[in-house]
Amino acid sequence: MGRIAVIFAASAVVLAAGVADAQARPRGRTPNAQAGQNAPSQDMSLREAREAIQSSDVERIVDGLEAIPAYPSAEAVQLVVELIRRGNADRVTDQAIEALGQLARPEAIEELSTLLHHRRVAARAKAVQSLASIQDPRVRGLVESALHDSAPEVRSAAAETLGRIGNRQSVTLLFRAFERGVPEAAAAIGRLGGVDDAVSADAAHDSEDPRRTSRHQTLTMWITHASISVLLSGFEQFLNRRDIPAAVKIKIIERLEQRAASAAVRDFLQRWVASRPASAARSPEVVRAQLAIRQIQGGGGSR
Repeated sequence: MGRIAVIFAASAVVLAAGVADAQARPRGRTPNAQAGQNAPSQDMSLREAREAIQSSDVERIVDGLEAIPAYPSAEAVQLVVELIRRGNADRVTDQAIEALGQLARPEAIEELSTLLHHRRVAARAKAVQSLASIQDPRVRGLVESALHDSAPEVRSAAAETLGRIGNRQSVTLLFRAFERGVPEAAAAIGRLGGVDDAVSADAAHDSEDPRRTSRHQTLTMWITHASISVLLSGFEQFLNRRDIPAAVKIKIIERLEQRAASAAVRDFLQRWVASRPASAARSPEVVRAQLAIRQIQGGGGSR
């Protein structure tokens, strides 16, 4: 009987340890990978992820970084921050920056703001992208600051990120970035801008040089001053938005026909019309786009 009692006691300890470890795993994950999967990071508990990140083996560290986003917490952020500050191979640092974005915790903002000044361009761009995942009022200002980075890759990442997380307050800075050669700013302006950022009611206003005007800039001002293919990415955003009135969309289409009639504009309008739902087939803006397509084709499509 004494021996049986010892066996039962040992089994209870093992069972308790297994339960504790299972509780530390993310919900929906099983202790063993399914057949055909060879991804140990998918099955790591928080304790295992911590041990992997704190190890000196690069592959284990990467596995830990892949697993840690399943445990979003201040503790997880601190683990990743400590890893970054240890100094690592570029691959590990980049993976760690991505992990901070996946954790999406405000505790990561301080480290990500420091990483905006990292010596490597790729690390700075990843820091911008990771900031986009965090819901915090400090994020927009930090991303806007990256529009002034010396590297075009970082400025591009900042413009794209602002298009996803920014608001109309960022539009003025995006126009400045566009003027300084950040093409991604056009699409961001199209996502965030208001009616008066898209087109003016006065055609003469839109004919002014945006680099010299003293009046409010519009995206249509740039039609003869920038690559039309780049500008179309911004106009597409404006045309697709439900909060932009049909009358404004018609003016955009008119400006494109009047000032940039070309095969590129014709093809753009044809794709846009084809993308409209059947319920919008007779909407005023679609009808006007179809007219512009015919007019450009009639003019040879190369003017």
